[in-house]
Amino acid sequence: MRPLRWALAISLLAALAFLEITFLALADLVAAGVVLALVAGWSLSLWRRSRWHHLAFASLAVMAIYAALQPFPPFLTLAALTLCLAAWDLSEFYLLLSQFDPQPDAETLARPHLERVSLLAIVGFALGCLALLLRLRLKFEVAILLGLLIFLGMAQAIRFLRSIAD
Repeated sequence: MRPLRWALAISLLAALAFLEITFLALADLVAAGVVLALVAGWSLSLWRRSRWHHLAFASLAVMAIYAALQPFPPFLTLAALTLCLAAWDLSEFYLLLSQFDPQPDAETLARPHLERVSLLAIVGFALGCLALLLRLRLKFEVAILLGLLIFLGMAQAIRFLRSIAD
């Protein structure tokens, strides 16, 4: 489970760094302290094998949205939110693997999962950056249809990656 732990640690620390940079640049020390406490609590919950990370993920997502609403370029918060989502998924997978009494070959199981999560994180970040860079005026129906097509495309990509892994 070493690659999974490393990927989880890197995604959590990178999300922490992006949010801390954002809040420290905004001189919001309280929010920076809250983010630090949430990431520390998330790490502690994984060490104790508890399910507290759901609350930490939701709280970090709210903090990232709060940071995105401030007068600061939103790319750091988009990166932090993408990394938090990847860390949440990796946390779930880590806890799932740790429940088995005879430990399965975690490296074999983790590799396809890490490939899927990293691909989806990259695509999600790229789509988010594209949305931030392009200011298109679309009707609501067209925007919903475009979002649905992106969602279906991502679901199809996940199915394709799972079929390759099997």
